[in-house]
Amino acid sequence: NSKVVFNLHYSLAGGTPEPDQTKVRFTVEPADAELKEQKTIVLGNPAWLYGTGMLVRANEVRTYKHQIDPRLYTRGKKVALTGVTPHMHELGAGTVVTLVRKDGSQECLLDIPDWDFGWEQPYWFMDSIEMEKGDELYLECTFDNTALRQPIVGGQRQEPRDVAWGSEFQDMCAAVVSFVELDEE
Repeated sequence: NSKVVFNLHYSLAGGTPEPDQTKVRFTVEPADAELKEQKTIVLGNPAWLYGTGMLVRANEVRTYKHQIDPRLYTRGKKVALTGVTPHMHELGAGTVVTLVRKDGSQECLLDIPDWDFGWEQPYWFMDSIEMEKGDELYLECTFDNTALRQPIVGGQRQEPRDVAWGSEFQDMCAAVVSFVELDEE
């Protein structure tokens, strides 16, 4: 009696629609497996969504940063982080997601210094990482809007132009951090 929800992100910007060749592979765990519900924290500054809130001018390299207290998502419960899914588009040059401990120490969760749009996928941790109350999450995205980073459309490299998340020509800076709630002791 389980339900599966599947969400797919397509872009037809500058291209000709092709037949969908998406494939999905599911794994079914044994009925007696101890499973915990995966939940998510969305990292990104809501102000970046509007107008020029996340503006990257033509021929500019620019970094955007945002840090959050994740209690809105975790409801103050003790949780274990299980993975990170970064989200940027063609002008993304690098992304970092860090766990900032309440004592100021930092633990790198993801660091992709030379971003490729094809790498937008979940990165699951080999071992979960406990996040304590008072810890925060930090996101950093660097964009390269110079001539060599522009997409090729119809065999022609596009000219740099201003981009912003909430505009017709856009890129994005976000990450989804997956977690499970831990039993309180």
